[in-house]
Amino acid sequence: MADLNLALKILERSEIPELSGTANLIGKYTEALFLLDSYDRKALPVIDGTTDIWTLTYDEARAFLESLPDFKKSEMFAKERTGQFAGILQQIYAGFGDTEYYPSVEAKAANLLYFIVKDHPFYDGNKRSAAALFVYFLYKNQALRNINNNTLAAIVLMVALSKPDERENMTLLIENFLEEKKK
Repeated sequence: MADLNLALKILERSEIPELSGTANLIGKYTEALFLLDSYDRKALPVIDGTTDIWTLTYDEARAFLESLPDFKKSEMFAKERTGQFAGILQQIYAGFGDTEYYPSVEAKAANLLYFIVKDHPFYDGNKRSAAALFVYFLYKNQALRNINNNTLAAIVLMVALSKPDERENMTLLIENFLEEKKK
């Protein structure tokens, strides 16, 4: 990636507008190109992420979901089918000994989103509930960044369309989306 960035910087100095303009445009998206290549090779970098400062409890998650406008409009939105939702919340904080399976806010958020979308703990609104809780979780942990409406919708749909054996690569991709880049 460093080589690509260096080549683009050199090309940006070109006096040929088409060359410098193209290099500038590609330079804006090198990180995305890197992530796509890494995703295809199943070689996404594991990020350190940030330490959580807040824990999402079942009661708080329920209260949050019940505060959403869709909850008041529909008798089925975010209504639990089984006790699966509580299990999902426990799972993102699970570990072995002193080692958490999902040690960062980004890892917990990505897996929270993934498990709600894929496990369908609600009769209706699994994708919307997952997206709302994902954003809420990141916000409360002061880690909400790099996510606009279109990105959020794309991430949720990407998870919904993914195959179960793609979970690890999918959640790593989401974690990389959330990583705060150091300039």
